[in-house]
Amino acid sequence: SVSLRDRLLLTQPVWLQLSLNSATALHILQREPPGTFLVRRSNTRQRRALCLRLLDDLAPAFVASYSLQEGPAGVSLEGSSRSFPDLLHLVASYCQRREVLPVALRLPQPIQQAVSHKELESISHLGLEFWSSSLNAKDSPELPEPPFSEDAAAGQLGTIPTRSPRELDCGLGNGALGFLAPLFQGKDGGSRRDDFKRSIKVRVSTETSSPLSPPPKPPPPIPANQAGTPPTPRREPGQCSPLCTSGYRVPQRAGEPRHSLPSLQELDSGSPSGSESEGGGGPRAPSPPAQPPPRAPLRSMSDAVLAVMAPEKQLARAVEGLARDRSTRLGASIQDFLTLVRGGKGERSSHELLSPVRAFLTRTKTQMLQSPALELPSPTLLPDHRLDAVLERALHRCVLKPLKPVLASRLRGLHVADGSLGQLRENLRLVRERGPGAFPARATLPGPPDTQRARHKLLRLLRAYSPCTQVTLLLQACKGVYRAMGAAPDGSYGADEFLPVLSFILAQCDLPQLLMEAEYMMELMEPSQLLGEGGYYLTTLQASLALLGSFHEEKSRQLRPDVQRVLS
Repeated sequence: SVSLRDRLLLTQPVWLQLSLNSATALHILQREPPGTFLVRRSNTRQRRALCLRLLDDLAPAFVASYSLQEGPAGVSLEGSSRSFPDLLHLVASYCQRREVLPVALRLPQPIQQAVSHKELESISHLGLEFWSSSLNAKDSPELPEPPFSEDAAAGQLGTIPTRSPRELDCGLGNGALGFLAPLFQGKDGGSRRDDFKRSIKVRVSTETSSPLSPPPKPPPPIPANQAGTPPTPRREPGQCSPLCTSGYRVPQRAGEPRHSLPSLQELDSGSPSGSESEGGGGPRAPSPPAQPPPRAPLRSMSDAVLAVMAPEKQLARAVEGLARDRSTRLGASIQDFLTLVRGGKGERSSHELLSPVRAFLTRTKTQMLQSPALELPSPTLLPDHRLDAVLERALHRCVLKPLKPVLASRLRGLHVADGSLGQLRENLRLVRERGPGAFPARATLPGPPDTQRARHKLLRLLRAYSPCTQVTLLLQACKGVYRAMGAAPDGSYGADEFLPVLSFILAQCDLPQLLMEAEYMMELMEPSQLLGEGGYYLTTLQASLALLGSFHEEKSRQLRPDVQRVLS
């Protein structure tokens, strides 16, 4: 069995929506059963808030909001003396006991009924879309009538009253919008009539009839002995329904169906439901089981991924939006810097070209950490070391992605001017002609398949704009070369054995552009990242390129002492 804590932890992208506004939270919770909750961030109080669906008769408003206090003692509800280590413990406790809340918290039914972690992960992938998905449907589509609560159980609904198709054009505000009489087999009937001759469909909706005669004000609540409350139409997140914006409260029954009903134009079109609606009378045949409505597509796949990776992706999206907005100080600073770099020329070295870019990234990241325009996630959700990495990669996308073609072109110009690029290209050709004897190595040289795999990684490195991504690809290429070298007698190879093999592989790959990319990575990487494994292999790449750049057939193939000192 799956514990309550695991259910909460695995489905955080569903109920933890820090970027949600109050109107959207109200819109979601109004059709959920009492106890359903969401956690969002209040823009006015700059705190997280617990939004709770109340009982229908408990208060004038059916959703209450409780601010969450965070301090050294932990997380607590505002006005409560009981603290919890984190948000998960708080929610789990109030799911078991309501204590100061008017009603205990409860997870949506699909989350409660999930029997495996895999099911919970599939729900989590939907994120905010879960609330409007078919998984969160309140009843089965095969049931003709949804079950009601205990208060409405005494007044069972009768059969749905229908009207003739001629009455559909009367412009009334409620009643039947479409009535399909039973179809009978006839000699003159077409294939469509034969296919649907035993079907009967009744569709009821007051929403789709509103364009014919829109009511001047919200209708009064429908008593329990009438035909049932019409389902509230779904809207995009961030858009509140007319009922909640006007202050009019219509509690949604937990068992109501959520089917998307056709409009009058669809019923009057050439579809079987519209064209066959005036068939002959007779005894009604039992209708086949209704097919479930097609699931509405996600607004975009990026939103689904965003829900899975929250809050990292949410913060990255916020940074990118801020960088494009010239009306903000940070956005204007980034756009001005891009213009400055694109228009600047005259750099005499790669360091002179790239060091201002690295300094700008560091300075902008510090400003973002202090900017009130950017809402940073709580440290419990995003620790400081992860926060720094997320901001770094987001700035790479905002700054380095548009500047990469410009910087690569200028780096190439610098190396063409000093002759180093042409010399490296020529030496790569000489090494290929010389073969394995160009760099005598004790280790086994990788074969053509391993060389092709390394070349594929290096080609991806050339196309990447983020130095973090480039170093990751370089690590993968170097580790592939290490594996292909075979096992050393003492169990490992040092720099003296690896560097000649790497140089031979680089010559076979014939990618002189790596000379510029190595400088690009070295200058633009976060300085702290150069101290680890990535920095070591980046230095090894530069040493290998230096060895290839100074290669001559008549010279000794031994490593220079200065190169050995760098790699030791």
